Amino acid sequence: MHEALKKNPSFEYLIHFVNDDVCLRSSYSLECSESRKRTNLTESLGKGRYEILELVGSGASSDVYRARRLSDDLIVSLKEVHDYQSAFREIVALQVLRNCPNIVGLHDYFLREDEDAVLVLEFLRTDLAAVIRDAEKKGGGVRFGEVKVDAMLQVLCGLDACHRNMIVHRDLKPGNL
Repeated sequence: MHEALKKNPSFEYLIHFVNDDVCLRSSYSLECSESRKRTNLTESLGKGRYEILELVGSGASSDVYRARRLSDDLIVSLKEVHDYQSAFREIVALQVLRNCPNIVGLHDYFLREDEDAVLVLEFLRTDLAAVIRDAEKKGGGVRFGEVKVDAMLQVLCGLDACHRNMIVHRDLKPGNL
């Protein structure tokens, strides 16, 4: 059992289920083929510490932006989560999984005045869905071989780390990998 659970057993229900919020990290470094428009956001999203560069994606419960941390120019993802409880579960899960090389890294987090939580995450330049789309555009799709096996091993290692820590992903799909 993880140390956070030993200290406070009430955390167990918080990290047992994570909706679509724990991203499994892949070593792919391909650029997303789809260009996205630069967003015009209020300073409160980045708390004056981040420059918002573009909207990466939006969903029912969160919006994700590519941003630059002003203190050191590090490119990060800012994930604005609209449900505080979901954000708290994700933060706890990412802290539990912080040493796993196949799980996206959590750098920081903060609350906005409107009670949305903002997670500062490692920026991943693509996902498995984009890799598959790009391969299909080039003709033939993703071929069986070393790359496919390597990608699957990375996914399984990340998933194993989740399960060993009593975390269930619940939304495992190429767009979240």
